[in-house]
Amino acid sequence: MAICDEELLALRDVPDSHGAAHALGIRGRALHELGRHDEALATYQECLELCRTAGLPRQEAMARYRRADTLRVTGRPAEALTEARAAVTHLEGARDGERDLAYALQILARTEAGLGDRAAAEVHAARAYASLAALGLPEAADARELLDRLRSEV
Repeated sequence: MAICDEELLALRDVPDSHGAAHALGIRGRALHELGRHDEALATYQECLELCRTAGLPRQEAMARYRRADTLRVTGRPAEALTEARAAVTHLEGARDGERDLAYALQILARTEAGLGDRAAAEVHAARAYASLAALGLPEAADARELLDRLRSEV
């Protein structure tokens, strides 16, 4: 955590919005993994504001799907759904964004499943799995597990 904070200070000294947004995204993810969800949400919000101001739409979409995941695990599924859908919408039109689109679809699927919309969740989980598997990413196993679980709950 200290390294992220040091890097953020350094990046703010030299106006590097792209680097600062990246560092904020990493910091938010680390906080999420540490279970410090309120701090993660605040960090993602700061990242979103920076991305909007600096015109960084792809990084904004990444912050949105990561924020959606934190909202989902903290019991705020309606907000998570809004963020995940916004991320997917942006990333569907992005060039070279297949990996991030797959991650966003996976979070969208988990959120939809939590809200009881298994049909939509299955569609999005299948898309996430297909993309992650085609890219040869290890996260394909998690996506496959989600898809199998959704299909078995029928």
